[in-house]
Amino acid sequence: MKLNSFKQIQSGLTLVELLIAVTLSLLLLAGAGQIFFGANPTYRKSNEEIRLQDSGRFSVEAISRDVRLAGYQGCADPNLIEPNRMSNVADTVNPFDEAVRAFRVDSTGDWSPSRPTDLNSLVSANAPRNNSDVISIQRASARFSQLAIDMVSATGVVTLANNNLGLVANDIVIISDCETVDIFEIGSVTVTTAPQVEVTFTTNSATPDRNNFSKIYTNNARVMQLISRTYYTKNNGKTNRSGYAGYSLYQHESGDTSELSEGVEFLRVGLSERIAGGGLKVLTDDLSSADLGNVVGVQIAMLVQTAERSRNRQDGNSYDLLGSSFSPTDYQSEDLRSRRIFQTVLSIRNRENRG
Repeated sequence: MKLNSFKQIQSGLTLVELLIAVTLSLLLLAGAGQIFFGANPTYRKSNEEIRLQDSGRFSVEAISRDVRLAGYQGCADPNLIEPNRMSNVADTVNPFDEAVRAFRVDSTGDWSPSRPTDLNSLVSANAPRNNSDVISIQRASARFSQLAIDMVSATGVVTLANNNLGLVANDIVIISDCETVDIFEIGSVTVTTAPQVEVTFTTNSATPDRNNFSKIYTNNARVMQLISRTYYTKNNGKTNRSGYAGYSLYQHESGDTSELSEGVEFLRVGLSERIAGGGLKVLTDDLSSADLGNVVGVQIAMLVQTAERSRNRQDGNSYDLLGSSFSPTDYQSEDLRSRRIFQTVLSIRNRENRG
């Protein structure tokens, strides 16, 4: 009797019970699968929207930082003190009068105003997108190197306490003592008594009147790098899963072009110009008519798209960027990507008292 009772306790599932268990498991798996596949498109859409927001905010902030500091030249008041540009420094290198420059590239690739010589490399693969804008900012770097000793003459070397800026030959730098500003191209950088370095400037027989500093600087002067950054949009060479081209915001500096933020389709720039009487004139169309020396503010507007499809139907909206209308149906058929406008109005801190 005990043996029979043991066998009954150890008996397994019947075939019917096993089939019921398998059926219930399959039903549970099917339900879980429906939930997963139903949520996956929602997840992808949410992820694309998050990336779009991040890209737009980052792009606006990247340009904003430079615009706010445009025209900065150390402790020298940029509203009063115009720098002396020494030999081999182009007239376009001018953070006093041309701290901010804006250009419009039309449907044929022509620039207005004309592309300056310092941006001649923005052609072919590095050319801005048609019907978009370009903004270029000039300023001194926030970091500096102090003079170690007084200069001997206005044509002599500049001895720096250190080379924490990593200066090399052909760099364009600014020297300032709050009263005077000179911009020069470095001829050589030589280590003397480490960490001190001697910096010379290039000379040019074609402009002999610019082969000297404005004064003999003392050791209270500082040397800063001249930063000249240009922002614009162009094709990034990528295609999404649907085969559509992607566009990004790019930064051009010191001859190098790098991708900053993916998804920026178009850039529009507006300039606020101080006019007689203290009023403001806002230019969003004819940028070539701007008096760059009196530009005190900048408007930035960007149309940013998701990298992948995130809509169920084509985007039929029209987007207004500072008075310019952009309709995706006009330039991209059957495109299921979402788009958003990101814009800001900026004051140029170093120009607030100009005019």
